[in-house]
Amino acid sequence: MLVVFVIIYLLSNLAIGWWASKKVHSTEDFVLAGRTLPMSLAIMVTFATWFGSETMLGAPMEFVKHGILGVIEEPFGAALSLILVGTFYAKKLYPLEVLTFSGYFRQRFGVFSERLSAIIMVPSYFGWIAAQLVALGLTLHLLLPISKEIGIVIGALIVMTYTILGGMWSVTVTDFFHTILLILGLLFLAYLLGSKITDWQMFIAQQPKDFFRFIPKTNNWIH
Repeated sequence: MLVVFVIIYLLSNLAIGWWASKKVHSTEDFVLAGRTLPMSLAIMVTFATWFGSETMLGAPMEFVKHGILGVIEEPFGAALSLILVGTFYAKKLYPLEVLTFSGYFRQRFGVFSERLSAIIMVPSYFGWIAAQLVALGLTLHLLLPISKEIGIVIGALIVMTYTILGGMWSVTVTDFFHTILLILGLLFLAYLLGSKITDWQMFIAQQPKDFFRFIPKTNNWIH
């Protein structure tokens, strides 16, 4: 039953990509979903982009080992960066006739600046994308009788297929679908684990000293 549901889940992503492909009629549709995304979908795709598999699979281990300060960068730092961009930059950038950040640099500083910014930004995505694919491959390896490497290949092919089919439309709708399932799963998991704790005060007292500390004791960033 588990294998069947996993296969249905993977095929549903391809079905969404095929559906979304009917909405793509221009480059703007492909890259920015025609600038017509409703707020609900925009929130979900932003959440899924910034709080992906590295947050779900990596941050919990860091939290267990190092407490709040172990995850101060991810997800708290990522959340702060979104708030800052939304507050100071988003409203100014959105009305501009650009498809990417590099397009903005072209408008502001010229073609050379556009190409240089693209060369600098593209490599920064390699690690981020690799983290998503490794996490997906590991998940498929745990759920299906396949190796992690095969899981990575299958996951990459599925993601590339529905992205090429529908661009930002398919990415947005699949992210909406994924995020709903993720939030429901986390809430259910939190309920199961929380129900096993009979005394929260004792549970918190048993954690290491400064486990829940949010601010570092020393400021040594100069060194």
